[in-house]
Amino acid sequence: MQSNLGNVLAIFAVLSLFLPATEAAAGTPPTYPINQFFPLCDALTSPQHPESDRFGNIVKTRSGWLASDKLDTNIQYEPLSPLDVSAHRRFRHILDERGIELFLLPIAPRAYFYPTQFSEMFPHFDKALLERNVAQLTHALASLGSVITPQTEGLKRPEPLFYESSTDWTPTGAKWFAENVSQHLIGTVEPPRIPFVFDGVAAGGGGLRSYVETLCGRALAPEYARSYAIELGTEHLQGDPVILLGDRFAAESRFQFASLLAATTNLPIRNYASSSSDEQWGWYSFIEDLDKKRVTPRQVVWQIEARDGRFPSQMWHQLIPALQGGCDGLPSSDYDIKPALMDKPTEILMHPNIRNTDANKLTAQLTFRNMDVSSVELSLWFDEGSQKRMTLTRPQKTDNEARLHIDLASVSKKRDAKLLAVEIHEVISMELPSIATASATLGLCTID
Repeated sequence: MQSNLGNVLAIFAVLSLFLPATEAAAGTPPTYPINQFFPLCDALTSPQHPESDRFGNIVKTRSGWLASDKLDTNIQYEPLSPLDVSAHRRFRHILDERGIELFLLPIAPRAYFYPTQFSEMFPHFDKALLERNVAQLTHALASLGSVITPQTEGLKRPEPLFYESSTDWTPTGAKWFAENVSQHLIGTVEPPRIPFVFDGVAAGGGGLRSYVETLCGRALAPEYARSYAIELGTEHLQGDPVILLGDRFAAESRFQFASLLAATTNLPIRNYASSSSDEQWGWYSFIEDLDKKRVTPRQVVWQIEARDGRFPSQMWHQLIPALQGGCDGLPSSDYDIKPALMDKPTEILMHPNIRNTDANKLTAQLTFRNMDVSSVELSLWFDEGSQKRMTLTRPQKTDNEARLHIDLASVSKKRDAKLLAVEIHEVISMELPSIATASATLGLCTID
């Protein structure tokens, strides 16, 4: 009898590994972590899927981990070129002139914080390489502003910092990062005027989970983490507003990062962070409000994911002129480029005053009105015979206008080169423009 009972219990123990976790009683958080095991499907190993390069090899464990070697175990760091270093310094100088101090918060991949677990999941994982790349990235970002590195110098780390089945940080993790930022902004972690209270739960999400669920055709069990009840009124927040820029970690309310940053600093936070890549981490909206004097900040926090490695050079073509106001209000040489809207390659010869100006001092501004431009492909021709072909994306948009800039000092060319011509190959629009109402101009100016 005892033998039969033992066999039954053993069978239930094995079956329990494959059954969903039971939900907790109403009003209480579920047990952590929630584990529901099913093998990963063959489709995830297919190189045919367009997202396969983004995620690489994916591992799912019985203990609850879901991980991607591309997202979790390394960053795509490349040393900065001299042009990149120069762009960083110029960008920082512009902010300094406006009295703005920039703080950067690079978020390292999960394997940086959990090297033991990821070494077991990915035998090829190189912990020393990841640490070296993160250190090099941190050093490179220092030419832009003050870099906050909680992974090496931060406060005692809470758990869970990240979800096990998602690359998302938990509200507890977001609070820890906010406390580390607070130490840099005000020199300490302020005791919140409203105490933190756990209230409810937040579920992990993100691209990795969605990718696995879509390809395998079934839902992963939800993984929950406790979230906070934060109710901060204006009476609790005093001082100049802190500007928050970043990607989904800072933008999405489920992570509570902006509220937690306000609570740990007792400062008002203006959150411009955006999950949309078109917004350049929220810089465009912030710059517009800055130009119109809607905000007068002294401190800006820029959260980024370290796995992105480095900022693309093209980004500085946009942000440096945009932060300086572009060619607005400055003497400029303007050219009509409307034929380019009709799929006609358009070559524009520069006026003598532009041909005689050091190209490093020039800014080009393409302005499109009454059309939703997404990108422009063009070539720059210089007097020494060199040509630079580029594709400009992520325009700065207003109600009926889209702008793309080129900071020529950030373009690779020979020293003291002069700009002879601009050839526009193609203008890509989200919709067919009305030739009767659409207009397009190229302006070149010198910004001090």
